[in-house]
Amino acid sequence: MEVERCPLPDVESTVGPEDAVVVVDALRASATVATLLACGASGVRPVADGNAADEPLTAGEHHGERVEGFDFGNSPLAIRERSEEVAGRDVAVQTTNGTKCVNRVDGAGHVFMGSTVNESALARAAVDRLPEDTRVWVVPARRRGEYAPEDDYAAARIERRFAEELGREPPELGFEADPEELFLGSDTGEFLIGKGSRDDVEHCAKPDVCGAVPMLRDGLFVDATRSTETIQP
Repeated sequence: MEVERCPLPDVESTVGPEDAVVVVDALRASATVATLLACGASGVRPVADGNAADEPLTAGEHHGERVEGFDFGNSPLAIRERSEEVAGRDVAVQTTNGTKCVNRVDGAGHVFMGSTVNESALARAAVDRLPEDTRVWVVPARRRGEYAPEDDYAAARIERRFAEELGREPPELGFEADPEELFLGSDTGEFLIGKGSRDDVEHCAKPDVCGAVPMLRDGLFVDATRSTETIQP
């Protein structure tokens, strides 16, 4: 299994049905989707702008604000506090960056979402279930295409977790700041703090606080840890 961190435009143009992609939107879509599944949602459907109105349960944001009429915003902590409302139900999620990134890599045979919050569970589930010859691209979603240190940091941590699961020497992390400091000091972090979401930013910086692993199946993210399925090429 080859695992490489790579920008979205490069992966989008080369990914094939034999490949796997891990979409990393650290603030906050990856954590939101994983939290919905950890709270018992049966599935999470990533949708494009304007396509969620007819869904029974909705979550998401536009430029940091909850979309008008949606049941939830893009806050993993708020969702966790209302977990009984999502248990056993499908949820449609729309975000500014993360869900759009998922749609752009739909040529991949296998698509996951991950971040710092579920890094170990993600690497373990992918290594256990993907064919040994799979090429895995770890893709930072970034903010409107611009460099976002929190996404690259989380992607680097995931790349290291894969190496550990595969019994290889982990690559250098390449970041000196601790996760909370990096997330809080990023442009996205400061933007969300200005929106009153500092607690979410701090939560999203924490490693391994969520055990769910979003894996796309027929347009719906399901939790890879709930099944012993071996993914076929």
